Amino acid sequence: MHIIVRRCGSAITYALFISIYFNFLQDQLGWDADSASLFYSFLLFSNQVFALPAGIFGDRFGFKPMMVVGCIIDAICYLALATSPGVFVAISAAVGIGIGGCLFSTNARAELLTASHGNKREAARQQGRFLRWTNVGSLIGPVLGLLVLQHNNYTLALSVSAAFEVALSIPLILGWLRGGTREKSSKITKLTLLDIGPQRKSFIKLHLWAFIPVGLASSAPILFPYIFTNVVSSPDDNSIAQLIRNIVVIVLQSWASQALLIEGKLSRILIACSMLTFCIFILAFLFPYNSMIFGLSALFGLIQVFTTTAIYNGIVLIGSTERQATFFGASKLLLSASTFIVLQAIPLLMIWLSQNIQPLSGVPLHSVQLVIGMLVLGCIAVISHSGRLQKDES
Repeated sequence: MHIIVRRCGSAITYALFISIYFNFLQDQLGWDADSASLFYSFLLFSNQVFALPAGIFGDRFGFKPMMVVGCIIDAICYLALATSPGVFVAISAAVGIGIGGCLFSTNARAELLTASHGNKREAARQQGRFLRWTNVGSLIGPVLGLLVLQHNNYTLALSVSAAFEVALSIPLILGWLRGGTREKSSKITKLTLLDIGPQRKSFIKLHLWAFIPVGLASSAPILFPYIFTNVVSSPDDNSIAQLIRNIVVIVLQSWASQALLIEGKLSRILIACSMLTFCIFILAFLFPYNSMIFGLSALFGLIQVFTTTAIYNGIVLIGSTERQATFFGASKLLLSASTFIVLQAIPLLMIWLSQNIQPLSGVPLHSVQLVIGMLVLGCIAVISHSGRLQKDES
């Protein structure tokens, strides 16, 4: 339980930092917009590239030690930024925050998988709780960020974030000290960089199915700001759509983690999610009304839940008794690269749609909204039915 709580706290501090970093760098450090973008690029790059090494280190040295190291790195970096450092220290802190978060999240997932003792349904339930409370933290962080921006008290916010990271890591340290000898017995003495065991074929096949759906499901921060700014001409409403999407993700995450534990059917779910995402793109341009876009945002949240849960449950179903952290690290690295490639095509797709699709007039909006509602309920019913069949067969 303390890992879930720790993850929620870490998600809050990270989301808080992301919501204020641009203003902090400009107001406190005097950076321009290009330099601030470079700062974020370093943070994101380090978080993604270090995913596989983070998993390998966890399998080699133990999950809890790596989680503790990640917490300490985060705390040190927040404190370093609170001192209004120079460019080199600030960039180093960005890299550190990316690495620290990656170390914790990758090994926390592996720890939860190990704690399930081979029970795949329990492992899926724990992964669902992990994702759900990550989303809760990501929702709370920006709200706190608004308060920080109103008072321009960046130093206090960063200092409190550092203290919060340290406080939440204390249970991890105590658990590590109490169970140190038991964890040592599960470490891998030799591990090559890409050794993910005999499940390699299933692992690669899963990610070949997933790279387009996951990339499309990650396009919400590009699609909806574009729609509200360039099509609906109401950019302020994007925050409402984001809130709706996050609430849908939080509410459905635990249920989806249980319902999507379906061996042999995850590829079909991922394909269906891809098709639904393309439908959302088209409907957003056909019916550019605020209420319609809000409904599409809720449907997009459902797709995000399905795709994210499907990929992590796929890793749980593949299974590994020795290389859990390496599995999660390799998965994050592969999906980060594939998502980057897919996202490069999204702006081109939106420009093409805006030039070739004209908004429909004369179609009752409530009829379209009814169709969307039926589509959402249909998706939930199909997944629930598939989950019951899988449970009966087992």
